[in-house]
Amino acid sequence: MNLALPLPEYGVLGLALVVLLYDLVVPERVSRRALGWVCALGFAGVLALLLRSDAPQVAPVPTAFGGMYVADGLALAFKTLIVAAAMLASLASLDYLEARGVRWQGEYYLLLTLVTFALMCLVSAGDLLTLYVALELNSIGFYALVAVLKGRSLTSSEAGLKYLILGALSSALLLYGISLLYGLSGTVSLAGLAAWAAGAARSPALVVALALVAAGLAFKMSLVPFHMWAPDVYQAAPTPVTAFLSVAGKTAALALLVRVLDAALGGFIGVWDKLLMVLMAATFVWANLGALKQRDAKRLMAYSSVAQAGYLAIGVAAGSALGLQAALFYALVYVFTNVAAFQVLQLVAESGGPELSGLRGLGRRSPGLALILAAAVLSLAGIPPFGGFFGKFYLFAAGVREGIVAGRSWLLALVGLAVVMSIVSLFYYLILVKQMYIEPADPEAPGTGGPVAVPLGARLVLGVCAAMILWTGLYPSPILAWIRQALF
Repeated sequence: MNLALPLPEYGVLGLALVVLLYDLVVPERVSRRALGWVCALGFAGVLALLLRSDAPQVAPVPTAFGGMYVADGLALAFKTLIVAAAMLASLASLDYLEARGVRWQGEYYLLLTLVTFALMCLVSAGDLLTLYVALELNSIGFYALVAVLKGRSLTSSEAGLKYLILGALSSALLLYGISLLYGLSGTVSLAGLAAWAAGAARSPALVVALALVAAGLAFKMSLVPFHMWAPDVYQAAPTPVTAFLSVAGKTAALALLVRVLDAALGGFIGVWDKLLMVLMAATFVWANLGALKQRDAKRLMAYSSVAQAGYLAIGVAAGSALGLQAALFYALVYVFTNVAAFQVLQLVAESGGPELSGLRGLGRRSPGLALILAAAVLSLAGIPPFGGFFGKFYLFAAGVREGIVAGRSWLLALVGLAVVMSIVSLFYYLILVKQMYIEPADPEAPGTGGPVAVPLGARLVLGVCAAMILWTGLYPSPILAWIRQALF
């Protein structure tokens, strides 16, 4: 057993220990602001370690702890995205917590590092029990992060409680599905499940098990109808937490879908792909139509995030190598695009409020912020030359190719629906653009009469995200080569 394989996880645990000791040793009168920089630099170091790591090119895949930890290229790629999101969230939290006078910044950053550790373990899980324990650990951390403004925001506490109750329900569904799979197969190992699925016969019990597992994973992915927690939680949670939850949580959920459905239960693709396609079709329609009537910017972005989960799942439903590459590339684009959008909304909310009216006249007051937000939402809509266009094209092409080659007409119809609803999404994304560039600023509204202040941490976040949005759209070849090298 190679105990050096989880080196990135050791690094994040070491960072958590540093945060804990800093919070215990440094007097309370000293500013806790430095914790954000410590976390950001620590995550940057782990990210550099991940980028320097080479994906294993030999079989069998290296494992640790008796096969419970898998160090394959899939885990390496998804952990890179998760740590990048954690680094950006640390920077985005600097001024957000300081402006609200949050005293428990040590606890906040400790939770952030532990959630990141749990997400990294989740994408490296080699069996269903390890997967479930890691999933519960990151869920508990997210429950606390969502409600971190307790005492200052009743909606934050309410959102955390709602997330806790619905999360517990989804965990119960997933655990029951896992128990049925164990009863049918006699193993909880993902490799063992793959070997069993290759020759096992289908049965009603198997369909129930797959339905329960798919429902539990769909909640984590926020697919309709298991999305009911997302709009309220995204709206009420602290904006940096919303950004981190929307990208890191969804990225890890995508890795779960790939590991459990595509890899372990690929032999039953004819069963679970129908279940997944129904969830995706409902997600496309409900999320995009629901976003059209939103008047709160964060809530609108919450519905957008639900819709993006449906697009990501196309790569899983395709069940092919091209689909997996496309899903990972789009996940990378989505991380930086969504973080950029929420960072701009956070800065605007500091002066003008979270309503759409707070964006009025932003193109004249703060043209740089307006340009970055416009690029982010147009990327989410799939407009060139931004990364979202190439990502969606890659995903849709993978779905169409698999639908034609494998004769899966349902997949072709699903891609067609995704294209139509992607066009619909342009309408509500353009609402944000309209508010910034066409609607005049209200001189009587607070914070809408002058430029928006952009502190150093936010500048770093926006600079990195803007560069990645353009790079993935104009010159994606190096990133695609990195993805192919990591996965194959």
